[in-house]
Amino acid sequence: MAEGRVDGWKEIASHLGVDRRTAQRWELNDDLPVSREGSKVFAYAAELDRWRAARVVGPAIENTQVVENSDAAEAVPVPAPSATRAVPGRLFFFSIFGVAGFLALGAWAWNVWPREAQVLDCTQLTRDGRHKFGPTVTDGKRIFFGEAIGRKLAVASVAVTGGPVTVWDLPMESPAVMGISASRGSLLVEDSATSRLFEWKPESHGLREIPVPGAPFHYAAWEPSGRRFAASGPDGLTIFEPGSHVAPLKLRLQGVAGPPCWDAAGHRLRAAVIDFKAGTSSWSEYNIPDSTPHLLPHLSRQPIESSGSWTSDGRFFVFLVHSAFQSQIWVSDEGAAIQPRAYPLTKDARTWHSPSVAPGAYTVFAVGAQSQGALVSWPHSGSVSRRVLPGIAGYELDYSRDGSAVAWARFPDHTIWRSKPDGSDLHQLSPAGIEAHQPHWSPDGTRIAFMGKRAGRDARWRIYIVPSPGGSLDEPRPDGDDQGVPTWSGDGHSLIFGDLKAPAGFEHASIHELDLRTFALSTIPTPVGLWTPRMSPDGRYLAAIGYDSRSLYVRDNRSGIWRKRAGFQFLEEPAWSPDSAWIQFVVRYPTGQVSLFRIDAAQGPAREAVDLSASEFEQAGATWFGIGPDGSPVGFRGIAEEIYSLNWRLRIGHL
Repeated sequence: MAEGRVDGWKEIASHLGVDRRTAQRWELNDDLPVSREGSKVFAYAAELDRWRAARVVGPAIENTQVVENSDAAEAVPVPAPSATRAVPGRLFFFSIFGVAGFLALGAWAWNVWPREAQVLDCTQLTRDGRHKFGPTVTDGKRIFFGEAIGRKLAVASVAVTGGPVTVWDLPMESPAVMGISASRGSLLVEDSATSRLFEWKPESHGLREIPVPGAPFHYAAWEPSGRRFAASGPDGLTIFEPGSHVAPLKLRLQGVAGPPCWDAAGHRLRAAVIDFKAGTSSWSEYNIPDSTPHLLPHLSRQPIESSGSWTSDGRFFVFLVHSAFQSQIWVSDEGAAIQPRAYPLTKDARTWHSPSVAPGAYTVFAVGAQSQGALVSWPHSGSVSRRVLPGIAGYELDYSRDGSAVAWARFPDHTIWRSKPDGSDLHQLSPAGIEAHQPHWSPDGTRIAFMGKRAGRDARWRIYIVPSPGGSLDEPRPDGDDQGVPTWSGDGHSLIFGDLKAPAGFEHASIHELDLRTFALSTIPTPVGLWTPRMSPDGRYLAAIGYDSRSLYVRDNRSGIWRKRAGFQFLEEPAWSPDSAWIQFVVRYPTGQVSLFRIDAAQGPAREAVDLSASEFEQAGATWFGIGPDGSPVGFRGIAEEIYSLNWRLRIGHL
């Protein structure tokens, strides 16, 4: 037996002071920490002791019989060693092949036997209640991350063992952590307001700019040696070495690259390539200096994966798997003999983002938040908020025209429900198994249309219609490309919706009208690529967002003329007032500030209605904003995010 290792069920049971069957039952029901090598079972004494102490089952009683050392004690005869016989050659030959076959079978079983990533402990490290941004990076002593403090972004840190959060004062408007070089004692920081990259030394507060060649970048990562960098932008990845005569290496990608990730040796570079409109992603990997992309298979069954981080030994790749507004941490075993195998690490009610791995260990640091929230409404003055639908975690509200009922999507399972405005008289309208969003009432209040997607990676977003009292779902156009948020025409005879992706590029995104009487589909002419349309309640105007989410257009349906009504760096969530006089929309700034604006349908400038950075949303963030029946802004308030550490292991599961 190796030092600290306990081999076989008999020895494990003896160590715990129980019988063999009890030890086996504890493995099945109580996560007794045992491992396997082929058909052999073993454990480590220290892990068994920690498990027993945490379980609090009382002191272990050794199942041994004590015999006093006295002359009266009966001597126990020691059996003599058995005689050894020579093994015939043929028997020896077959025994060799038998052992080889057994080993081959064990290797096969190791690759096909189900395993699971088991969290041994999950520790909350911060408790300041602020909204946190990734990536998270660590030097093994501290974890660095971004935080929203008032209207500004800041770089913050916490010890890997937890404690108070330190906020660092950097001479830039909107600092964002990008990466770390432990060997240099430096962080890679971007000034989001100017899109400039810097090396910053926390101990000396030294700061130097790192010029990034080529187009603007979204993310950057430091190669472990501290010599090279990788930056991802709208047209792919760029690998460069400042101050070197080596030309930058341009890597083209079919999509928008997420944060690039180097392995510990600096030989492999991996990035998720995301199609935001289609809601899918893929992994591209490069074996530097080879510029040929290697497309990797999807690691999970969900359509979007992102934000990877390698363990120091290169054995495991930690990443995020996204499902609607919730994301979980997964682990890919890159050392599997046949192909990488991925396992969910977190399986709880929290939503996770920005995972990183401690150097020289498997400990994962990540930002976690509870997958729940509350709807709040502000009066027109914006002074005091109040709860909407108390006790219900719903969002994407749409009120019936008479204000007597409201339809909403329940969070986090994304089913469509209908209730009275006070939350009573609840009725579920969409079944489980369909991820449903954005319900909208027909003008006469008899039907509700929403967008939904059935389970399965190849499923497409479709428009569904359900009777407002409840009933069977109708799918008016079951074929074609993905269909966006539906909005009703003024007479209720048609549904208008936008593209979620465009084969010729999203600058050619279109708005479509589906006649529910003839099921004929037509395209509404637009001056530029537009999407996510919203019809005014009286049917007079149609609002839509520009393909680049920088502009708001409004169409007068009487004349058919479109006018650009607003322009910002990023805007979303258009919503009409109940009287069709004005539109509310969300503006997000690079500094992290979020504001609600309003603009009249026909003329006049946009005006700020609520500065969310100065409200309770400053700390918690939000995922949706709309308008109540009295014209008050309504928002879905999330739960404050904190930093957690997760210690885990890969263990044998059960067939």
